[in-house]
Formats: sequence, C-alpha cells, structure tokens
Amino acid sequence: MRWAQRRRRFFRFPALAHTQATKDYLGTRNIAMFSCDVDSNDFKSSSPDQVIQNVMTKLDKQGKGVIPDA
Repeated sequence: MRWAQRRRRFFRFPALAHTQATKDYLGTRNIAMFSCDVDSNDFKSSSPDQVIQNVMTKLDKQGKGVIPDA
C-alpha cells in the first residue's frame, strides 16, 4: 500500500499551531491530536543528538514525561 493511502490515526500540528476548526476536523476523522509540554527547540539544534539532549534535560527537570515507542 502506498504511503499516502494508509490511514493515519495520530497527528501532530507543525509548530504545534492549531485552530478549533482543525481540531474539530480531526475529530470527525477519528484522528487523535497530540502535543507536547516540552519544546525540543529542534529548529535551533545542530544535530539529532542535540534535540534528544534538549528534550531529556527538560523532562528530567520536570520529573515526568511520556515518550511513545516509534
């Protein structure tokens, strides 16, 4: 099956930007929206390792977090 034909069940808004209308639309399609409480600053990072370090440091500081399996 081609990538574009597979049904997606989860969606993350680019830059975490969303409106009520887009949230409502995803709800009608039974697609779960997810977000985050920790900003990875991935657009500022120079490498994937730096993104991981940013997130893990912030999670450690908060003392909690959920990281889903890929």
